[in-house]
Amino acid sequence: MLKKEKGFSLIELMVVIIILAVLTGVAVPSYLVLKSRARKVATESNMNIIASVLALYGAENKIYPFTADYPDDLLTRDYIKSVPEDDSWGNALIYVSTDGLSYILESYGRDGVDGGGDDIILTEGKITEGEAYSPEITPEDKSLEEDAGQGDGSDDGNGKGKGKGKEKGKNSEKNKKK
Repeated sequence: MLKKEKGFSLIELMVVIIILAVLTGVAVPSYLVLKSRARKVATESNMNIIASVLALYGAENKIYPFTADYPDDLLTRDYIKSVPEDDSWGNALIYVSTDGLSYILESYGRDGVDGGGDDIILTEGKITEGEAYSPEITPEDKSLEEDAGQGDGSDDGNGKGKGKGKEKGKNSEKNKKK
């Protein structure tokens, strides 16, 4: 009589390995997306803190620090204890104010390249550029525009344009009526 051996069969081991591979295939991309989003939010937060400090500095001094005086003016005058010098990707935050009347604070984003499509730019405390800050248009919004027959807002040569209204998206008056 043969003794029955204890353990897992090859098929059972293969099934477990396949299940683990599928779970890893789902989890890793989700983790990478969340990690990227967390870095973007952390950079936004640091830039907004700097913008708040610069607004306070500007209100009290009637001028923003010049490029050469940043961040020393903020530190020596006790507006802030430490100024973040880098974004969450390890790239330097760029501050420019040539006239003292306005400023630009910029992160080159994930790719570290100026104009790479993922830059975060604040001009006097307001986000003025960055793919991450474009209003997202959902597929539902696009289908609503197509159903309404709206164009891309460009002029078709007769001076009338193609009829794209100023309002779009979920909160527009037209969409609220539907």
